[in-house]
Amino acid sequence: MNRNRLRAPALLLAVLLLAALLGGCVGKGGTDAPALVTPSTPKPSAAPAETPAPESPTPSASAAPQPSETPEKPELPELPEDVKALADKAANVVVVHSAQELVEAIGPDTAIIVAPGEYNLTEYLQKAWEDNCDGWNTVPLHRYAALEPCFDGVGLLVKGADRLSILGCGAAEETELVIEPRYADVLRFENCADLAFARLTMGHTEAGECIGSVLAFDGCRNVDLYAMDLYGCGVYGVFAMDSGDLRARNCVIRDCSYGPLDLENITGEWLFEDCVMSGSGGGGYIDTYSGADVRFLRCTFGEWESNSLSFKDGITTEDCFWHEITVYPDIDPEYAETLEPTEVTEELIADTAWLGYSMYNFVTQEETMLPLRREGCLIDVILRLNADGSGTLEGLENEPLPLTWEPDPEWESGLLISMRGEYAETGSAELYRQINVQGKPLWLELWLGDQSFRFTDMNGGDV
Repeated sequence: MNRNRLRAPALLLAVLLLAALLGGCVGKGGTDAPALVTPSTPKPSAAPAETPAPESPTPSASAAPQPSETPEKPELPELPEDVKALADKAANVVVVHSAQELVEAIGPDTAIIVAPGEYNLTEYLQKAWEDNCDGWNTVPLHRYAALEPCFDGVGLLVKGADRLSILGCGAAEETELVIEPRYADVLRFENCADLAFARLTMGHTEAGECIGSVLAFDGCRNVDLYAMDLYGCGVYGVFAMDSGDLRARNCVIRDCSYGPLDLENITGEWLFEDCVMSGSGGGGYIDTYSGADVRFLRCTFGEWESNSLSFKDGITTEDCFWHEITVYPDIDPEYAETLEPTEVTEELIADTAWLGYSMYNFVTQEETMLPLRREGCLIDVILRLNADGSGTLEGLENEPLPLTWEPDPEWESGLLISMRGEYAETGSAELYRQINVQGKPLWLELWLGDQSFRFTDMNGGDV
């Protein structure tokens, strides 16, 4: 009897202990129980499977995905200092080895380093258009670039890609970008700012009739070109419309159909420094009426570039070398029939300056278009008439030649001119208006010794 009473409490205690033990194992999620009740089962991979390494809260594991969120700049090839400086300023730097990589890398705040070689953009653009047509333009990756079909192929439009640089990494001839369609620009940019291009050769694959230019800018501002070689058949090497501020240094623009430049409705500073423009079929066009400051410093011009640009008003040239003029501009084929003698008044003559247009030698019967050319430099011939009756004739000699002037009392449209000093000579001049031109600009014809000079008004004329 006593032994049985002792066994009952002991059995009850064992049951309570077992219940407590089982309650502790299941207390927070019964799914953990199998791992505890089978500890001897040989499954060493069970614990890692339940706690994968990428989800670990340890600092080393959480740092792993960071490079994909903020990619480091790739290891770059050895770069010239000017290219390296542009690459260092960019938030993203991409080194490309194919036309597709180049196109797909286009975007803002990006420096694209183009490895040496020839890149035919058409090989990729044409295939992309044939595969997907307009669908290519809707892909988010192509937000800043668009395929543009044209008469004989597909071109590329870059839009809104501010602070984009496309850079070669050696001499310009080592890296060439070409396009096949002659109706497409090699690269066209729209509404972009802070663009830079360096050490690239660019052009069309075949010469012939072209509509596209090499580089085209529409609504762009702050563009830098350095050590570029732009060649035709592009109609122009650089075309710009409604754009402002471009600087080109050590560039070559050659063999274009219509001329090196077509600059329309431009503003700001347009500087061409140490550039060569030659071999084109014309002089191009520069709009100087929209207030832009267009300057050429130490540039060299070929035949047709000289024939046009050397007579261009509103641009500044300094220390430039010009080809011998072979064709002179024909401003007005009926010049003699459109000039009307005009009465000389103090308002029209006093404190005025007159720019030489041409000079004629009665002995040799040769006409020379002005400005003069000496050792490759342009020399303007300018007649200045001061209000006090004094004046100068500049450009014929190293120093201005002094003169005096007065209205001719017997000729209402005439002046009496007397050269002073070593080149003493007496002559006369007549004042005209060109009646078939808006504003009826003034002209002045000067007869001096065995030469005559024709001057255009530098003072506005419409007074």
